[in-house]
Amino acid sequence: MVKFLVGISLFLSLIFSAQSVANSSSEIYDDLLRLQNNTTVMYLAAHPDDENTRIISWLTHEKHVDAVYLSLTRGDGGQNLIGTEKGELLGLLRTQELLEARKVDKGRQWFTRALDFGYSKTATETLKFWDKQKILSDVVWAIRKNRPEIIITRFDPNSNGETHGHHTASALLAMEAFDLAADSKAFPEQLKYVKTWQVKRMFYNTSWWFYGSKENFEKADKTDLYSINVGNYYPILGISNNEISAKSRSKHACQGFGMALERSSEMEYLKLLKGDKPKSNDIFQGINLKSDNKVIQNQLDQLVADFNFKNPQLSLNKLLSVYDLIKKENPQDPKLEQIKDLILKTQGIYFEWTTGNAFGTSDEEISTKLEIVNRSNNYIYIGLDLQPILKITPGETYKENQKLKISNGKLSNPYWLQETPKDNLYVVSNPENIGLPEISTSINKNITIDFGSIKIDFEIPLQQKRVDPSIGELYEPFYSVPTFVANFEQENFIFSNQAKKITVEVESFAGNSTAKVSLKADKTWKIYFIS
Repeated sequence: MVKFLVGISLFLSLIFSAQSVANSSSEIYDDLLRLQNNTTVMYLAAHPDDENTRIISWLTHEKHVDAVYLSLTRGDGGQNLIGTEKGELLGLLRTQELLEARKVDKGRQWFTRALDFGYSKTATETLKFWDKQKILSDVVWAIRKNRPEIIITRFDPNSNGETHGHHTASALLAMEAFDLAADSKAFPEQLKYVKTWQVKRMFYNTSWWFYGSKENFEKADKTDLYSINVGNYYPILGISNNEISAKSRSKHACQGFGMALERSSEMEYLKLLKGDKPKSNDIFQGINLKSDNKVIQNQLDQLVADFNFKNPQLSLNKLLSVYDLIKKENPQDPKLEQIKDLILKTQGIYFEWTTGNAFGTSDEEISTKLEIVNRSNNYIYIGLDLQPILKITPGETYKENQKLKISNGKLSNPYWLQETPKDNLYVVSNPENIGLPEISTSINKNITIDFGSIKIDFEIPLQQKRVDPSIGELYEPFYSVPTFVANFEQENFIFSNQAKKITVEVESFAGNSTAKVSLKADKTWKIYFIS
């Protein structure tokens, strides 16, 4: 319960932001370019902040492919520059920092169940602590789930004993998983949910740092390295790749990685570890970035070609057509959520469901407010609960005050902290959740927008909304909390032959409530309660 309370305060401090974010035509167009491609690259390392944000941003903004960072750990054993959190709570903090970094560089975030236990001298030692087969299965699962054409490791698999054991272990696990992900005999229990997948090629992202100095790297033979200029400037966005990268990197606040923006050109180098060798310096040589479904791809290409920067709303019919085609082919395709988001952005449709409460308990009734804004040039038709269809005219805002009785559902607690870690691994009961950065525990309202040719469902999470005179409008997640929480005065107690006083603080989140507190101990112990 102590973890729950501190976890809530930590979440509140991290997701303390304005809800309404402007989406310019240039940013929407950049999103469309990523939607147009159908290729994924996985960047793989050991900890939060190990990822190379220059390459991730280059992948998402220059090549316009899907880039996912697989971090083996959540950084539980690291340092903390900005707070007192450590252990699992530090892992919670660093998870949120990674998610904020991915919002900037447009990558996606994944994890394994590995618990960061601090510095390790060798990969051999690391894999004894972690239970190699379980972490290996997580890496294979991430590959099969995300289906990358290319994997890039941050560390050299041949560096055992030369660097942090977690670092080398991440590369060694990637090397094994490269082959196992395509083997139906490897971790066959996963094939209930995913298919096998063969990665095309794997690279190691080397740099001068691994050579000891920039001078040594300048002198080194680079004939077997593939070079990437990551200093691209994007006129449409008005920013360079390295600026995006620096902004992303600076999100790792607790590690003290805030940095100045970089605007010059810079080279990154990759060394082929596995797979077919590119015939040119292009790491994507021979890889089709587009969809195998020519009908869908033609629609996507036309959508991009016809995009109107002055009037993005004209993209609606093509977005709806692509959505319908992809949904019929694969209802689980992640591109569907991207298209839904683009429909809202291009049409200027905005909705929110808010409350003045920060949290609530089971069976509590709270006041909420629903707001739907139609800033498009067309009428929109909304299906909402059991009400008649709402017709919202262009420029109109629909508002409704509602009472909500909170049902006895899941508490707002990170899914990987639901159970006590075991053998340096987080325990995740649902195998389909393994790898996900977090799982939403939000209370959602479902609405349907009828676009005539097609109806699309959207979920609106309940949030707390307030106005701070010194900052302005602020949104925070709404939390479902237990009625009571108990905390010990201190974490550990040492007993000899003398009695000790133990103080337990009980806090109620439900107003006027009563509770009884008891301590569980061996029958030979004598426990006295002091009023």
